[in-house]
Amino acid sequence: QASQILVKLVSNYPERRDIRHELASLYFEQGFFSYSKSQYETLIKSDNEDGQSHYMLGLIVQRDWKRYHKERDLSCMIAEFTSSAQADTTNKEALSHLVLAYLERERPDSMQFVLERLLRGFPSDPDAIMLSAIAHHEKGEYERSIEDWRTCFSVCDRQTKGTFDDINLLITPKQRVRLRHLTRTQKEQFVRTFWKRLDPTPTTELNERILEHWRRVGLSKALFTTEKTGTPGWQTGPGEALIRYGFPKSR
Repeated sequence: QASQILVKLVSNYPERRDIRHELASLYFEQGFFSYSKSQYETLIKSDNEDGQSHYMLGLIVQRDWKRYHKERDLSCMIAEFTSSAQADTTNKEALSHLVLAYLERERPDSMQFVLERLLRGFPSDPDAIMLSAIAHHEKGEYERSIEDWRTCFSVCDRQTKGTFDDINLLITPKQRVRLRHLTRTQKEQFVRTFWKRLDPTPTTELNERILEHWRRVGLSKALFTTEKTGTPGWQTGPGEALIRYGFPKSR
């Protein structure tokens, strides 16, 4: 009923952008994405500097990208989030989604360029710092990645930090039972031994497998967190699979 009323209002007052925005947003919330896309495209035709409309179009296209993985959707998504960030430099969400879009395109340099803007505006944001750590990892800059991870862990909440340290998704059920019956000191020793065995370069101080684990947990958070329910990405099926096995070779 609300959408019917808004449709009539848009028909009677086509110049009222606020009403069209309400209608487009309602369509989006109701899951009528093609209708929502049409309304946002109309808004952009009359004002290409409408950052919110570009952002919402980016979200709609992102939905198609996640389902079909067509290159044209990824290109369109990057274009919409870029336009949104240019129109509204304070739109943290647009910049964050743009970083992830460049990650999908395997463009770590572009990721880092956008992240510099994001961190200038939100220097203490743990998600932004986390994405910076991932970008440095993608470029093979492991020392800088470690610096960002340390900063991220110092500003994030305790539960999030605990998730990055959690190895339960990587060990066997038998090891999990054993771990529950160990003292705190014994658990710490168990974890140290576990990571040492997985270290691909045991003669160096850097344990690349720990960095890869942090990267996977961070990506599961960024890619699969459910905004409506607040469910963190690592508690979803795709997020758990990503942490256990890494990215698939084909999608």
